[in-house]
Amino acid sequence: HDACHDHPHGHGAIDIHAHYLPQTFLDLVREHAAPYGIEWKMVEGKGPQFKLGHLVTGPVGKKFVDIDTRLQAMDAQGVKAHVMSLSQPMVYWADAQLGLRLSAVYNDALAGCHDQHPDRIFGLAMLPMQDPALAVQEAQRAAKLPGILPISATLGGFMAPPISISRLRCKSSMDTSSARNLLER
Repeated sequence: HDACHDHPHGHGAIDIHAHYLPQTFLDLVREHAAPYGIEWKMVEGKGPQFKLGHLVTGPVGKKFVDIDTRLQAMDAQGVKAHVMSLSQPMVYWADAQLGLRLSAVYNDALAGCHDQHPDRIFGLAMLPMQDPALAVQEAQRAAKLPGILPISATLGGFMAPPISISRLRCKSSMDTSSARNLLER
C-alpha cells in the first residue's frame, strides 16, 4: 500500500482554492509597487486592500494574512487542509526580476506556513509568468520547498480529485518537467 495513493474519503475537506498574502510579500509590494501604479493599505481588523489603477479590491479579510485566523475558520467549516495560492495583486504587474523576487518571497513564506502546520497548509507556487525562463527556474526551486507544488494556479493546472493529505505530502513525486511542459506549450 503506497501512502501517496490513500483515498481521501473520511479525512475531511481539502480546499484547493484558498488565498494567502504573507506579510513579507506585502512588505515587498509596499517597497516596490508604487512605480507600477499599485497601492495597498491595511484596513484595521479586516486585512489588506489593493488599488490597481481604477480597480479597488478588498479588504480581503484577516484570514488572508493571519494563519491562526485561517486555521480557526477552517476548523469552523470542517476543512482539513488548504492548498493556498496568491491572489491579487499577483506578480505580473512587475518587471521579470521583481516578479521573481516577489514569487520567491511568497513561496518561501508559504513553505514556512507548511512547516508550522504540515497536515493543514500546502501551496501552489507563485511563478513569474512574465518571463518563462524565470518561471521554470522558480518552479524548480519551489519544488524543493516543503509543502509547495511547483505548479502555479494561473497555469490552469489544478489537480484533479481525489486529493488526499498523503498525496499532497508526496508532491516531490511531481518532477519539475511537468511545470516546464506547461510553460513551453
